[in-house]
Amino acid sequence: MLPAEASGDGFVAVNGDYRYKVGGGRLVVSAGSEVLSDEELTTVG
Repeated sequence: MLPAEASGDGFVAVNGDYRYKVGGGRLVVSAGSEVLSDEELTTVG
């Protein structure tokens, strides 16, 4: 589990060179300035 900090309308967690941002209904994973994944979040259940 990674600690996350509030950022804008969501949260950001950092693990080494990787940055995980959840907000605006999206999950964005990046390394430096390169976006590795940008996915829409969906409600389950």
